[in-house]
Amino acid sequence: IIDGGAAEHQKQGLKNGIGLSLTGGTKTLGIYFEDFGTLSRAKGMVIIKKKSCSDPENIPGVKVAPAIYEEVIGGCIVYWAKGHYYIEMTLTGYDSTKIALHDAVVLIDSISSSIVK
Repeated sequence: IIDGGAAEHQKQGLKNGIGLSLTGGTKTLGIYFEDFGTLSRAKGMVIIKKKSCSDPENIPGVKVAPAIYEEVIGGCIVYWAKGHYYIEMTLTGYDSTKIALHDAVVLIDSISSSIVK
């Protein structure tokens, strides 16, 4: 996930993280949870990602903020923060970004309720 951005992750105070990849048919989900120790540092990572995106947009209809996304071919990459976690999800293999974003909203709302502040 860091892939050339280690300095920013270190600067924000990355403590540790875990990633997983899921595939179902043609769809894939890559999700990374990174512990930054505080909500402000986790949100800071979302802001850094927003600055590096070509055309970031806020995600409508989610209960967490900040939550942004950018389009990629066949899906989207989603960046959000809750508690002391920065979460990045890559959804691909979709017929449209709109459908991928819908699934992302469902995932965010499901996962965020499990994250302790």
